[in-house]
Amino acid sequence: DHSKTQAPLISIVAPCYNAEKYLEEAITSIFGQEYPNFEVIIVDDGSSDNSIAMLKQLQNTYDFQLYTQANQGVSAALNHGLRYAKGEYVTTPDLDDIMLPQSVRIRVDYLDQHPQVGCVGALIIYMDSDGNTIKQQQRDKIHTYNFDQVLRDAVVVGAPVALYRMKAMRSADFYAPKLRVQDFQMTLRIARLGYEIHELPICMSRYRRH
Repeated sequence: DHSKTQAPLISIVAPCYNAEKYLEEAITSIFGQEYPNFEVIIVDDGSSDNSIAMLKQLQNTYDFQLYTQANQGVSAALNHGLRYAKGEYVTTPDLDDIMLPQSVRIRVDYLDQHPQVGCVGALIIYMDSDGNTIKQQQRDKIHTYNFDQVLRDAVVVGAPVALYRMKAMRSADFYAPKLRVQDFQMTLRIARLGYEIHELPICMSRYRRH
């Protein structure tokens, strides 16, 4: 079991936009990670519901940084949060999804062992707005992609399952704030730098379709 000092720091940077219905469940799953060393940064992107009040309330229970901005979209919200991130690796879950407990640990171990990989993804369990499972992705082996394949097949390592190497994100200049498909652009930008993109055949997140 690695102690906190040996385990690399992970930054969990989550954008929030009108997620009041699911916030508590999502944040509980983030803080339920079987991993000893992570920081949580949440950026509210101009929510008009009760999200900010709920987040402030949740800060009484959970130790996370909270920043707010006028609504500028998810890419801008992530850039805002990344300014404060100190981790060696970064994951950017949505606050209506649920991270499975082993999610961070398995992906960190993988990036530790594969320095040529700039982003590692995994599979998703889809659920409906009430949290009922709709379907579960299944694969039998690790998929690997280089830049040409990412571009040709529009490969997206989805935000709920991507763990990025911070050095790669920084070299990629983070997100273009005007672009909406933030997970595709980051997959593409990291691959363009010469890193490999790998996807593990293990489900690591429950993704809400609504």
